Amino acid sequence: MYACAAALQPGCHGGQRKRSVELLRLIDLDFSVTECFLDLPPVREYDLYIKSYGMANTRQAYVQSNEDNTERDTQTEETDLIPKWTQHPPESSVACGGPQVSQNASGEAVTATTVDSKRLAAFLRSAAQVRSCCFSPGKATLVFAGTDVGSVLVWDLREPSSSHTHIRVCEEVWTLRHPTFSTDAVLSGLGHFSSVVSVEPIPVNMGAGLRDPLLSEQEGSLGLWFQLGSLDENGLLNLWVVVELQKADESGSQTDLGLRPGGKVKLLHSSSLQTTPQVEKGVLGVTSHLSAVLKFLPSDSNHYFIGSNMVGCTDGSVRLHALACADAVCEWTLGSGRSSVRCVGFSPTRCSVFCALDSASVLHIWNLTQRDESPLITHDFSTDPVSAMTLFGDASRKNPFSGIALAKHSGKLEIHFLISSLTLPQASDVEILHSLTQDTL
Repeated sequence: MYACAAALQPGCHGGQRKRSVELLRLIDLDFSVTECFLDLPPVREYDLYIKSYGMANTRQAYVQSNEDNTERDTQTEETDLIPKWTQHPPESSVACGGPQVSQNASGEAVTATTVDSKRLAAFLRSAAQVRSCCFSPGKATLVFAGTDVGSVLVWDLREPSSSHTHIRVCEEVWTLRHPTFSTDAVLSGLGHFSSVVSVEPIPVNMGAGLRDPLLSEQEGSLGLWFQLGSLDENGLLNLWVVVELQKADESGSQTDLGLRPGGKVKLLHSSSLQTTPQVEKGVLGVTSHLSAVLKFLPSDSNHYFIGSNMVGCTDGSVRLHALACADAVCEWTLGSGRSSVRCVGFSPTRCSVFCALDSASVLHIWNLTQRDESPLITHDFSTDPVSAMTLFGDASRKNPFSGIALAKHSGKLEIHFLISSLTLPQASDVEILHSLTQDTL
């Protein structure tokens, strides 16, 4: 049918061609020519920041060295290291060191450093003299001491001996333990300014009766333990709180400067009390009362006693001094007087009983209510000489007890309990002592 239509209209294609030619003459596309004088890409945020706040002609760049070491997070060159060593406490005059001094250092600088190091080591090695000491109540795991420079020291006997200094004497190895905590220079403003003549733990009253604060069921408890009292010769009484830290720091504490690296026990200052009147500075010829012994009342720790001073002399005499008199109140002589007195002390349970040990290891026991001119009991321990003696006891218990601890030259420790007549207090004890002092005063 299409072929038939084309045959019927032979001029149809020619008309369409003519019309398209006429329309093309009327339709013409405009061409716009653009010339580029500067090609500027979009500004990045970082470049805009550097342009506004940075320096001219500068640009931040990332530089990486040792880039072939891809398994490390920080890829850089190896750091130069110089080996150094240090030791605390020092076993000699040198406490630290390393490679030899550089060749550029002058001889004068090397000499000055050596001299200063020796002086510093000598200063650090200077130890104070211990004037008084005591163990912690309950189990004796702590040792407290007062020195002649006014410091109070603490030793924790639970610390391993490997962290302390060892010396060999006569083929035996001895451990020299360094203090766990010291108030020296750290708490000097709150401490003592004269010799500490007595340190004493304060008993704890726990309702039904007195109990040691370190009994077996409380051994694992941490934090507050008990209080400690320290008395100096000028009558200043300081009270301390003994605290155990939960964890020891082997590198040392930045706040507790008196605490030894690795130590766990420290002292916190609680309060101070001046027990004797102070003498104004600048007054010549006047001295304050010298205190001697501090004791707390076992039944009530709010009451304390500062006792007179009993001393043993090299001439074999024992003398009792009071604060109100310059001369001795009472005086006793040990045997022939050819042996000096090594240790002397009152019984903790009966004030009329005291003991003295002479240099010949002979123990003398007095009971002033029965005999005041000579010892009541004398016992010779010269077969195994005695190097130290101390008295112990507890009058607050239902059944009071007292005894004597003797340290022998052989290394043995002997405990001797006193009989009841030398232990149980009597009503006449105070009257006897009062009469003795009044006769002299």
